[in-house]
Amino acid sequence: MHNMSEIKPTETLDVFGLICPVPVYLTAQKIKELKVGDILEIVATDEGAVKDIPVWAKESGNKVVGFVERNNAYVFYVQKLVE
Repeated sequence: MHNMSEIKPTETLDVFGLICPVPVYLTAQKIKELKVGDILEIVATDEGAVKDIPVWAKESGNKVVGFVERNNAYVFYVQKLVE
């Protein structure tokens, strides 16, 4: 994991208030729009995302490079590693 202050997201995806499986589905759709190496910031409130996003990232060949709880939300930083 990177130092959180070093992570500069390319895009932000707000899935605040949405519940499983919608945050993972929207994350999968959004990451397709990015280039390899780009970082997607995902802001979620669904507690299920804490497990689901890392599992999805690993299965899809991408990587969670940061995670923080902030303002009653879970914030993930996922780096796109594959086309």
